[in-house]
Amino acid sequence: MKVKESRQKDGCLILDGRVLNGAQEAFKEKRYIEAYALLHAHIEFEMKLLCDEKYYQMNRVKASTSHIGKAIRDPLGPIFHKKPKFLFCNDVIDSDIFSKLTEFNEARNKVIHRLVFRTELPYIYDKAPLKDEVLPKICITEKELHAQFDSGLKVAQLLHERMRSLFQGMSPEEYRKMIEESNKLIYDDITASRTPEGKTA
Repeated sequence: MKVKESRQKDGCLILDGRVLNGAQEAFKEKRYIEAYALLHAHIEFEMKLLCDEKYYQMNRVKASTSHIGKAIRDPLGPIFHKKPKFLFCNDVIDSDIFSKLTEFNEARNKVIHRLVFRTELPYIYDKAPLKDEVLPKICITEKELHAQFDSGLKVAQLLHERMRSLFQGMSPEEYRKMIEESNKLIYDDITASRTPEGKTA
């Protein structure tokens, strides 16, 4: 069953179905850009939860957190590449997961950009004087698509296992409280670091 959008009472749209399942289904049906976009978003969401938990714990022990807002900026925003660094530097993930996250982010960008470039400008690339040199740089094969997607699924599983170990025994109410307090602390930190012009230092 395809992941579709549904409208909430407040007018907001949400996805109806599990994002990871939707990514796998889209890939199976060769909707590659949709598959990569969903898997990328799913992994980033898992990282955001781990960042929230770490930030919350650091504030509970009254640790110095002036650098954290700068490391994550907006934890809800599309800043995929900053989250692995924050999690690794704070011992939430190991170097292996950090490398896999970085590699998947680069692979996702490569896959989507090459699919779009090769599709939008076929005549230019096919007729290019240095065609044999240019095409390998903007080409993506089905073998590469499968290898990078499988790598993304594996790192998503590693993050999920890390989340389970951290959140085990936490009640739904405790979990909601942790997320709410963590987001408030992060935004307070970001707001405190803003310049008079409204920019984040």
